[in-house]
Amino acid sequence: MGEKFNISKNHRLRFFTFLGLLLILPTILMVALRLDKEEVLIVEEKELNETADVVHMDDSLIIPLVYENISVLDSLEGQELKEKFVDVLLPSILIAKYRIDEKRKKLLRLKKKKRWHKQDSAFYKELAEAYKASSADELLDKMVTHPNSIILAQAAIESGWGRSRFCKDANNLFGVWSYDKDEPRIKASFTRGDRPIFLRKYDNLSQSIEDYFKILARSGSYKKFRESRKDGDDPFEMVNHLIYYSELRGNYVNMVKRIMAQNDLTKYDHYKIDPEYIVVERKLQ
Repeated sequence: MGEKFNISKNHRLRFFTFLGLLLILPTILMVALRLDKEEVLIVEEKELNETADVVHMDDSLIIPLVYENISVLDSLEGQELKEKFVDVLLPSILIAKYRIDEKRKKLLRLKKKKRWHKQDSAFYKELAEAYKASSADELLDKMVTHPNSIILAQAAIESGWGRSRFCKDANNLFGVWSYDKDEPRIKASFTRGDRPIFLRKYDNLSQSIEDYFKILARSGSYKKFRESRKDGDDPFEMVNHLIYYSELRGNYVNMVKRIMAQNDLTKYDHYKIDPEYIVVERKLQ
């Protein structure tokens, strides 16, 4: 009699356990469905104490390094300076482009969703304001990036191959001015009329490059440039549409082209981040 009771009790226990699992299964499935894969880039920071600390790029797969203390390049001249400058800068360019491309991919996924969560709307609003876009399609167009060769050539011109004070003291590769007294910035040694000039100060070189992309995305002066990079793949053709980037106009365009050609910078256009430094994680949507 006692044995039959135990068997009956065990059956009831199993039944209620099974019933409990059935009740919580929808919740488990909902959580599982909301888990989204996310690529995470492993970025390494490297302090430069001497030029020998710069990792030479002998492969098209690049370690995502962000260098600090670029002033060590001051000891170099000529071709050696140019090569080290590219070695220092290209990883930061690829990091900036990767981060922009990942946000753009996320935006493409959001466009396909029927219903946005609160964090989706916040993500879109922040990007739209940063790029001055009035629609998702316009934002996607503005977030298209362009060849590494153009960025390298412009950075070389604007920073004097990394030797300008703005580059060394503020990680400001492109001489971007600051009009906001509340943002990090440094005072220029020159003025415009009787007014002081300030330049933005960035945490690192990659942040400076991300801001450069936003500047090119926001201004109407670069609309034709944005169209050219979306529709074509010839960096020399794209540069023609940077005529309003500098007060030098056509002379500036020719300067960018000359630096690209003389230093064979287009060979870096196919360089990418080493995929070993990109890991996939799961997170709740």
